[in-house]
Amino acid sequence: MLTGGCSTGVAGTPVAELWDPCTIPSEAIEAAGVDPTVVDVRSVGLEDNKWRYCTFRQDWFYLTVLSTGNSLDEIRSSQNARQIVDWPIEGRTAISYFEENATTGLSCFTSFEVAQGAVEFEVSRAGDARSTGDACELSRSIADALNHAVPQ
Repeated sequence: MLTGGCSTGVAGTPVAELWDPCTIPSEAIEAAGVDPTVVDVRSVGLEDNKWRYCTFRQDWFYLTVLSTGNSLDEIRSSQNARQIVDWPIEGRTAISYFEENATTGLSCFTSFEVAQGAVEFEVSRAGDARSTGDACELSRSIADALNHAVPQ
């Protein structure tokens, strides 16, 4: 004799899949002034904070595009975020800030809200002594240029 049972499914709140920043079209990356060759790709889970990122290199800097389940408010309240300013990005709530990076020194981020949390555009020095340019100005410019390649 066989018996069967019914299940009501898994209890809990569904978790949204993080957007993959490596899906930004190469043409869009290139149009933003960055070499579209990917130099690093990762998915990282730190406790409940999940991250996906894709890194590119252009001359004196690295561009890392990060997708996270963290909200913009959580990013804003991070102890690592310095000199936070609201920044206008078409159709988005966005901020720009510095963060100290042990490897490359100061990094600048421009971050905006998306449905699953936030997307961040980090510009950091590539370690070249000839590094020139304003990392925050560049981060803001790239975030603005790639805005339409990122889901709402």
